[in-house]
Amino acid sequence: SYTTFKYGGMSAHVEYLDDDFTVQVSAGLENSGCVAGAEVAQLYIAPKGSTVKRPEQELRGFQKVLLERGEKTRVDFQLDKTAF
Repeated sequence: SYTTFKYGGMSAHVEYLDDDFTVQVSAGLENSGCVAGAEVAQLYIAPKGSTVKRPEQELRGFQKVLLERGEKTRVDFQLDKTAF
C-alpha cells in the first residue's frame, strides 16, 4: 500500500459461559495517509506457561481492510478457547 495507517483504541472483552469462553478483541484503524489503501490487520497471541514448545507469537486472526484517505473503522476478532 502507498499510504500509512494508525492503530488505536484496542480493547478485549471476555465472555464466560459455563466451562467455555470467548474473547472479543477490537481495534481502531485509520488511513492516516494521503491516498486510499489496503491494510491487513493481524491478531497475534503470545502463549504463556505452555508445557509444549511453541512460537513466541502465533497468528490467530487477520482481516484485509480497504480505507479511503482519512477514513476510520474498527477491526473485530473473536477467539474461542481453542485459540489459546
